[in-house]
Amino acid sequence: MLKKALFFVTTTLSVLASLSVANLSANAANFLSFTSEPGDFIGQGRSQFYTPDDRYFRVSRNFDNGFTLGFNDFAFGGRTWWSLDLAAANNQTLTPGNYEGATRFPFQDSSEPGLSFSGNGRGCNRLTGQFNVEEFVYDSYGEPERFKADFEQHCEGKEAALFGQVEFDRSEFDRANMARLMALSEEIQEYDTAFYFYSQPGDYIGGGNEQLLTPEEVDFRVTMGRNNNVSFRLDNISNSQPGDRIWWNLNFAAPERSLLAPGWYDRAIRYPFQPNDRPGLSFSGNGRGCNRLGGRFNILEAAYDVNGDIKSFDAIFEQHCEDELAIGPASFGRIRYNAEVESTPEPSAVLGLFGIGSCLLSLGQRRGKKATARKLPREKLMY
Repeated sequence: MLKKALFFVTTTLSVLASLSVANLSANAANFLSFTSEPGDFIGQGRSQFYTPDDRYFRVSRNFDNGFTLGFNDFAFGGRTWWSLDLAAANNQTLTPGNYEGATRFPFQDSSEPGLSFSGNGRGCNRLTGQFNVEEFVYDSYGEPERFKADFEQHCEGKEAALFGQVEFDRSEFDRANMARLMALSEEIQEYDTAFYFYSQPGDYIGGGNEQLLTPEEVDFRVTMGRNNNVSFRLDNISNSQPGDRIWWNLNFAAPERSLLAPGWYDRAIRYPFQPNDRPGLSFSGNGRGCNRLGGRFNILEAAYDVNGDIKSFDAIFEQHCEDELAIGPASFGRIRYNAEVESTPEPSAVLGLFGIGSCLLSLGQRRGKKATARKLPREKLMY
């Protein structure tokens, strides 16, 4: 039998009470924990427990149709990292069950399960172990939605063991990120044309920064693509020196090449490489772009003239670079172009995130406003 360490977690998630981003957490059903016996090289005889509150998790389906989890705190000046891989024998899709006789992933024989837990500069050349997958649910695109497993690993043939446990629930990350994204519905609503974003520490595109741009600082160019995508180009090339230049590109596309209309577009991946049944999204600029990405966006307003060109547009978006599951550091932003001002979601819009209502927009009188610099509270930038 696989020995297990017991862990007790108490998490309070108070979202509706205050709608404060600082109160949001994805740790209710997401953690990595381990207990290392004396003499175990990897864990050094220690016990550790990590949640997304301790910084960033990355999850994916590995190339052996198994499960991969990574954790690190590099974006916050830390030096801690851990990596876990689990895989079934014969390249089979990992499903709930017991997997005995595991050897080191990805070098296991095809007839053996694969296992590897390493981190902080330590890894096994050889290992043996076993693991039990209690739950593994995939989304419609074959990516991990929920996962629960425990494992036992012996490094370099030693008797000393490391016992670990992992739980992942993507919906917890979705809830936290959706509330962060909805908070942007109250940002820059006083401008009819503006672009605003804030970037979490560790996000490659925004570099952990915040920026507000209006037509006074940059030129706004918007085009409709032949696939009905809407593309924005913002830059100050016409009135700046080379060292002071700013440029950002932002692209939105609906599935099936449909015309963008107000509503949510979830599970977006990198435009223009998204499959036909998924939304496309891309936020890049200043020399930085993503090879892969995951995210979502909400079109708050979209109006077209008789020629099919954009007349007015308003959207909020969330992008996770090199992370198609959209659980790591992100850029959150809002783009407005000739949009109605003070378009604020009613309370039912926020409740709708939790299955309690639909998104309603209250549109006010249009007016413009000059840009002013401001900083967000620090907790808004934290994960």
